[in-house]
Amino acid sequence: MDDFPQFLFWESNKGSYYVVGEIQKQKYSEVDGYTYIPTNYFSYYKLDEEDIKNIVNNQDRIAFINIELIQKLEGELNKVSEDKKSVVFDNNTKDEMEDEFLLYFKNRLLEQGLVYSDRDIINFHTSIKSSKLVILSGMSGIGKSKLVTAYADALNLKTDNQFKFISVSPGWTDDSDLIGYADTLNMIYRPSDNELVETLIEASKNTDKLYIVCLDEMNLARVEHYFSQFLSVLEADEKNRTLKLYNQELGNRLYNSEQYKPEIRIRDNVKFVGTVNMDESTFHFSNKVLDRADVINLGIMNFKQLVKASSRKETITLNEGQFQKDYIEKFINTNKQIELDDEIIEFLQELHDLISKFNNQLGIGPRVLKQIDSYMKNIPIMQDVFTRKMGIDLQIVQRVLTKVRGSQEELERLIGTYDKKHDQTQASLIIDLFDDYNNISDFKESRSSIKMKAKELYLNGYTF
Repeated sequence: MDDFPQFLFWESNKGSYYVVGEIQKQKYSEVDGYTYIPTNYFSYYKLDEEDIKNIVNNQDRIAFINIELIQKLEGELNKVSEDKKSVVFDNNTKDEMEDEFLLYFKNRLLEQGLVYSDRDIINFHTSIKSSKLVILSGMSGIGKSKLVTAYADALNLKTDNQFKFISVSPGWTDDSDLIGYADTLNMIYRPSDNELVETLIEASKNTDKLYIVCLDEMNLARVEHYFSQFLSVLEADEKNRTLKLYNQELGNRLYNSEQYKPEIRIRDNVKFVGTVNMDESTFHFSNKVLDRADVINLGIMNFKQLVKASSRKETITLNEGQFQKDYIEKFINTNKQIELDDEIIEFLQELHDLISKFNNQLGIGPRVLKQIDSYMKNIPIMQDVFTRKMGIDLQIVQRVLTKVRGSQEELERLIGTYDKKHDQTQASLIIDLFDDYNNISDFKESRSSIKMKAKELYLNGYTF
């Protein structure tokens, strides 16, 4: 434990090299491995070409450097620390806090007998942070609703009435079933029994708190009907995101207009999560819904892995709700400027151009581009099971391929043909594109999705 490096060298995605330091001590756990700790904060310095020539790497990712370079780096890092222009982390970083939260969340799941892959947990967490609407899909009984509930538990939202669980009814036909209506006969506003309106009013007053609304069995009724106003509202900027309860002209005439104003501002602190089953009792989503949602298909772990994972649990003692205070302020990257790598931008442009050739309604619009960017920069940093390459792969599945639906005649050249004998996809233009950009991702999940769509074309003549 006394033997630890003085510096860390880091290669960015754009090929630049940095030194990070100085390291004063370390801690170790079997779950997280080594955590390096500075005296006050970490700072970084970009290496020049001469510096790089004086570094020798081996296959174990250990760098050997000479005394002259050590002295130079110490001087440069001290200079940066004094100027405080390049401070990256402090002793209680948001990244460490987020890493602690994920560990705490996993433990809460295990306490309830719920086991999900680390990939699904981090994907769900990242999607919640970066999207206004997340839809959880997967086979019945996998625990979609329980995952959302456990997440709210881990953030202590249920205790403070910041979590609203609403069971969707098959009979819902418009937004009055979800939010209520103005009773002009008795001159009173009648909110729905699910108390969603009350939750949204509270959320508009407490912008420093997180609120999650779960619509269970979301597609038992047509989402485009009962959730129509929300679909329009959620795509607007926060300052223009206003939910209309009733006509403003009725405001002074309704008995409870002070309690229920004509409009409610929907802030960034409100997240909607829907759980869905895709069977004969439910409705499929329109492109209008899919264009605004991150659609996650939860997987089932290998049974041996599931048994092994369910027996693992780390002891972590935390104050109830300690993460809630800093969730919005520190966990979520709200920077609106697009920061995707040039190569990813080029890939998305080519993917859009390719899909649009077959149907101009299925491409990647500016909204989806911004959503993918938001997702990518909200991937938790201090973990090594979920990479950026996985992130871009899952975003293609969850944001783009969900809308690739149509007939065999329309899409077979794009998707490819299914080879039943070898259980694989052939002559697929979209898989060829994945091959061309295999350095940004292996596109494992995207290829699997395309294969399933090719199989649907083969069996049904149509892909859903």
